[in-house]
Formats: sequence, structure tokens, C-alpha cells
Amino acid sequence: MENQTPVYELAADKAKHLYFSYDEHNVTFPHYHDSMEIVICVKGEFHARISGEEKTIRAGEIAVSDSYDVHSYKSGENSAVYVIVISRQFLAEFRNSHGKMTFPKFIQPMHGADEIIEFVSMAHKNNVWRNPSITLGFATYLIGLIENNCACTRPREKHNSRCVQILSYIDEHFSESISLASISAHFGYAPNYFSALFGKYVGMSLHDYINSVRISKSQTINNGALKITEVAAQCGFESLNTYYRALKKFGSIVKSSGD
Repeated sequence: MENQTPVYELAADKAKHLYFSYDEHNVTFPHYHDSMEIVICVKGEFHARISGEEKTIRAGEIAVSDSYDVHSYKSGENSAVYVIVISRQFLAEFRNSHGKMTFPKFIQPMHGADEIIEFVSMAHKNNVWRNPSITLGFATYLIGLIENNCACTRPREKHNSRCVQILSYIDEHFSESISLASISAHFGYAPNYFSALFGKYVGMSLHDYINSVRISKSQTINNGALKITEVAAQCGFESLNTYYRALKKFGSIVKSSGD
């Protein structure tokens, strides 16, 4: 998978964008976008967290992250999923029909699960994302298949939700000194409350999340022209020791994250 910063994913919101993959080892850090992300489990199980709610998704079940849901995934052993990210242009008819409502975050096995998996498997085999017209037809039909078996019963997240603001702030200020005290004060929360709120929605501690972003940024700018000490300093690490500890903990996972 592409190496992208685990916050706002700009690529997912490009015009007429469709990301479509079959993954047996899906580990994705918390991220968000305005697109709809559909993850269909076809074998085994994976753990999903969407806007603070967690669930183990098993074969035949679906996880749906819509506009600005903060979401992350981690596959179990011997598991396989299809990941489909559909940009807003391909969702126009669906969103016009349902307004502010969308699919539930977690969809249990449904009567049409086999039909959905068969359709998605065929589409992936035939590389439907190569043709914009076919892509639109694929996205529309897939959403229709899900809609036949599942009503839209939850509101979409607003783009100015507080969690999104916090993640965007970290993405903009990762090179600076960010502490629990400073960021909680910036957003008007008590530190303990802020820490609990962040952990609920993102699924990891503030400290770990900031370091994962910094490691992702360091991998982007480390092209060999700079010394490691310079890369670490530019990304907000106070010492090489803290950089190497974070690299050991997050390096391999950050490389595999993204849509």
C-alpha cells in the first residue's frame, strides 16, 4: 500500500478517485477523508475502529467509513479483505438520495453477502478502476447491492468535527513541541479529558500517534540528502534515541498504512 501520512488522506479525495485492493495483511493507522471506504471481509477476521467504535469483522461482514469518519484496521491471521475507497464524485447520487444519512459503520452478514463478494471479486479481477465510466458503474452497483440489504440509519460526520480538527492540527504542527498540556489547552479541554477523548476516537495514545505521524513524515523527507540527525530534528524528535525508538515501534506499520 502507498506510504501516506496517517491523518487526512488527500489522495482519497481526488476527483473521480477509486482505490480498490485485495489485502491479506491489512494494517492501517487512523486516517480520514471525505470519501466512502468500504471494507469487505472475505476470509478470517479483522479488527476495525470507526469514530470511536470498535468491532471484530468476520467473513461476510462489512465495515463502512463515510465522510470524515476516523478509522483504522488491523487484520487477523489468515484473513483477507477487499478495501474500496470511493470519492465524492462517484457518491453524488447516493448522497443526494440520502442527504446526511449513510450506512451503519458495521454491517452484519446479510442475505446478499455472497452476491456482493462475487461481484467485487470479479470487478477486482477485471481492474475496473482503469476506466472512469466503468468505475462509476461499479461504485453505483456496489452501493446498490449493499443498500438492498441495509438501510441508511446513521448521520455522516461533519467535516469540522473536533477529532478531525485535532488530527489536522497535529499534521500541521508535528515538527513543533506538542505535549498533552499544550494541545489540550489549545482546544479548551482538561488534559485528562482530552487524553480519554483522543484515545476513544483514534485508538492509540496521543504520544504514540504524534510519533507515528513524525515517523511517516521522516520517511517522506529522508531521501539521503540529509543526515539522520537533521531528519529527526525536522520532524520534531528531541534526540536520536527517541527517533530510533519511534522508528522501531512504528516504522514498518507506517509503511503499510494508507488507502
